[in-house]
Amino acid sequence: APQQRPDETEREGWEYASLFGWNFHLKPRKTDSFRRRRWRCRMEPLEKTGPAAIFALECSLSSIEDKHDDKSVTTTFGVNRPTISCFFDRGTRYHLRCYMYQARDLLAMDKDSFSDPYAIVSFLHQSQRTVTVRNTLNPTWDQTLIFYEVEIFGDPEETAANPPNITVEFYDEDTYGADEFMGRC
Repeated sequence: APQQRPDETEREGWEYASLFGWNFHLKPRKTDSFRRRRWRCRMEPLEKTGPAAIFALECSLSSIEDKHDDKSVTTTFGVNRPTISCFFDRGTRYHLRCYMYQARDLLAMDKDSFSDPYAIVSFLHQSQRTVTVRNTLNPTWDQTLIFYEVEIFGDPEETAANPPNITVEFYDEDTYGADEFMGRC
């Protein structure tokens, strides 16, 4: 018996890719080896009588099919979709140099009364990690972590008056299992 292609309703909601980590697409191809479920969330009014306030919308899986998925249409069910825009006058690029020298009296997280500590420095949306120092409670990293071209939007004077936070987290590296959290500053 000839194999039939699944109709559109059976294929709805799936995305396909040739290799995991590649971009997923909607139409299956012969070279695809991965498939994942795509849940599409549509805004639908609770009551279908007349235009509803934007606050009367709830997120639900709609049974209504989009025959032509027109992205330029700004209304659905007679209700305007909210448009959220954020405009900045200018962005300023900065460099952050974080000099990690040493830590003292860390917690012993391993059975041998030592730790294998490393630090993760987070600044805005970027993070960097130091090297791991083995079997010590007083690690000396003597390492500079450089964050290049960090763009911060807004007035530079305001950024200087209220700079973004820099977070340093310490972990104990374990050979087996997840690394253990030691603290944050």
